[in-house]
Amino acid sequence: MIRPEALLCFAVWLAYGIVQMRRSHLIRASVGRIPRTRRVLLGAGAMLGGVMLFFAFLALLPSLGLVVQGRILPGGWLLAALVGLAFVHAQTVGMAMLISLAYESVTSEQAGTSVPKESDPSDRS
Repeated sequence: MIRPEALLCFAVWLAYGIVQMRRSHLIRASVGRIPRTRRVLLGAGAMLGGVMLFFAFLALLPSLGLVVQGRILPGGWLLAALVGLAFVHAQTVGMAMLISLAYESVTSEQAGTSVPKESDPSDRS
């Protein structure tokens, strides 16, 4: 059975993800000002770093004294909620950086015509 505290943490993370989604235009604008090479490194670093931070926290939770007899104490749940928010933030910003790289290459290409160019009859050699 899923603990109510876990559901509450999940609801907080989901709500923050929705907030980030609604302000995605602001995130895209701020990310677009970062140089391309830096976006690659920061985006990948945020995606991987967020996951590593979250799993490292979960692994350290018992050694921090926040787990007693297999149950997470209230302070542990509070820290889990905060570290989870950092995880969601890193994932959304990191993905925005990586996706902006794909959009940049698509929008920088010159648009082609939908009708093939006809050859000029006077150009025959």
